[in-house]
Amino acid sequence: MKNLVKVVIPFYKNNLTSFEYAAISNTLKVLSCYHIVLLVPEDTDEDDLILTYPILEIIKVPTEWLGKESGTKGYRSMIMSRKFYEMFSDTEYILICHIDTWIFKDNLYEWCVKDYDFIAAPMPRSPYYENPIIKHFLKLKLNAKAGKCKEYSLSDSLYKGGFSLRRVSSFISICESYAKDGNEEAGKAGKTISASSVSEKQASSLKLPSVEEAMEFAIARNPSFCFTANGKRLPMACDRPNHKRRISFWKKFIPCLGNA
Repeated sequence: MKNLVKVVIPFYKNNLTSFEYAAISNTLKVLSCYHIVLLVPEDTDEDDLILTYPILEIIKVPTEWLGKESGTKGYRSMIMSRKFYEMFSDTEYILICHIDTWIFKDNLYEWCVKDYDFIAAPMPRSPYYENPIIKHFLKLKLNAKAGKCKEYSLSDSLYKGGFSLRRVSSFISICESYAKDGNEEAGKAGKTISASSVSEKQASSLKLPSVEEAMEFAIARNPSFCFTANGKRLPMACDRPNHKRRISFWKKFIPCLGNA
């Protein structure tokens, strides 16, 4: 019988910040009743990790996927690889949880039984930044000024995958299509996903939550707007709250950010 879910923490660096240490400790505490996996580059000396995290499973992956030299390109290759998901073929879902994710509460089981293929933080976009001239001169930066939050749109939002719940079998299918077709658009499904970032056939086969519901799962960019749109309720988690544009908002909910 398959496990319902495993928590997967990509662990790609040795020198963690104080916030990253605190965030990992918080993840292990809040999700302590689940099977948790540390994903590390194959050249990692795991002795220190075993001493620090003795109860966790450690899985090594190629340095081309995860490591100092591979960067974002390597990580994206990993999560668009069928071999990656086949490592978890004994599990219905994996929860990918980056080392800079902060989890507020454990309602993971409730999200799993909703039967979605993919859940992650939505990224609402402002129509102001869809102007091609603005895109060019601001280099696609979605940094709306205070007072323009009302201009953000929840429609056609992408989903950011730093904290994401993925049905293993569905992503194996996506990866198969990606490898077969060499479809560049399908490849975007690794880090972010939306109806426009996979083929029409793939999108129609994926069961996704509404943007409004996804905000109950996680918040990433534009936290003030998303928090308000979510009825001023905290989500299950937030992605990269230590980012310089988000820290001022999140530090009132995450005390250790005051020292970040």
